[in-house]
Amino acid sequence: MKKVMMMALMAAAATTAFAQDDLVKQASRVDDYAQAVEMITPALTNAATVDKAKAWNTLADIAMRKYNKEDEARLTGSVTNAKFDQVGMVAAFTTALNAAVKCDEFDQLPNEKGKIKPRFHKGNVSRMKQPRVALINTGIDLINAQENETALAFYEAFVSSAKSPLFAEEKPSYVELASLYAGISAYNLKKYDVAKNYLTIALNDTAQEVKAQAQRYLLPSMASTLKTPQDTVNYINDLKGLLTANPDNTQFYGALGDILYQTNKIDELRALTAAHPTSELSYFYNGLIALDIDKKNDVAISEFSKIPSSSVFNPIATYNRARARYALVAEFAEQNSDARTGRMTPANEAKYKELVIAAKNEFEKVKELDPNQESFRWQYLLQNLTDVLGELNK
Repeated sequence: MKKVMMMALMAAAATTAFAQDDLVKQASRVDDYAQAVEMITPALTNAATVDKAKAWNTLADIAMRKYNKEDEARLTGSVTNAKFDQVGMVAAFTTALNAAVKCDEFDQLPNEKGKIKPRFHKGNVSRMKQPRVALINTGIDLINAQENETALAFYEAFVSSAKSPLFAEEKPSYVELASLYAGISAYNLKKYDVAKNYLTIALNDTAQEVKAQAQRYLLPSMASTLKTPQDTVNYINDLKGLLTANPDNTQFYGALGDILYQTNKIDELRALTAAHPTSELSYFYNGLIALDIDKKNDVAISEFSKIPSSSVFNPIATYNRARARYALVAEFAEQNSDARTGRMTPANEAKYKELVIAAKNEFEKVKELDPNQESFRWQYLLQNLTDVLGELNK
């Protein structure tokens, strides 16, 4: 009885295996792309499928048919202006690419004789190589058309497939460039952690334009993940790592300096500026520390003054130097006014007037740099100084 049951089970297993592999064959004959993919999908992961490499390669065949159809329509449309399914074309190739990589994993396994004899490797390299690279630019069109999900899926497949034996020898690899666009797509989708990972890879590109674009999206991606105190700690550590790898990068230095200042990690900020003693940003942060933390206005003015007028940091340095001069005016008045009458000696009043004029002139510079107060609120303080000077001149 047991023998009969075993025979029945073996027969059922053989039937199931045949059914799964037959499903692969049937799917390859279905013309409708969506139906063919739906039909073959169960066989891809079913343990009963005997020839997994063939199953995945068949999915690649099906997806490449869809890609080639749309690519032909694209080429024809360039002459006739007829429309084609660009999103569908890229999505189909993404499916084909992922399927080819998976096929190669099984194709590299030893056969029943213990030998490795890939059947699909060369064919997949041949048919995937050109469109895989060409679609990097097509993906940009998708990003511009707000088709970020499709673009991200393609660029993720591109980057991951670079590790496959199918494309491991490709030079140049374009991994950093594809990572840039993967990061931008993810950023547009508000998948900031995903964006951060890809944009960090893109920083390794040798092209300055690629690195600059990666930086442009990387910092806001990182900042957008700050929800808990631990997130802030991680953000600071990530910025430290980026700055260590890119010691001359002012964007990374500025972001790190800002978050250290905002979270009152002043000792760490002092250490940061000490490690970059000739950086204009070090002058700026030293000035802020002197002004707002140490209350040493003269030191603050000195530090802000080290930043040249030609620097991109000149406007914010000028504003904060004006703040420091304003604080110096208030400090001098408090220290040198009679406690009962509020008046100063003639000598002190003359010195006070010099300080007021210097502060007023500094705010006039800020006014010239930012007449509409888009970045700095100078009007109230400038008016106060104007009023004080008017009183002193009476």
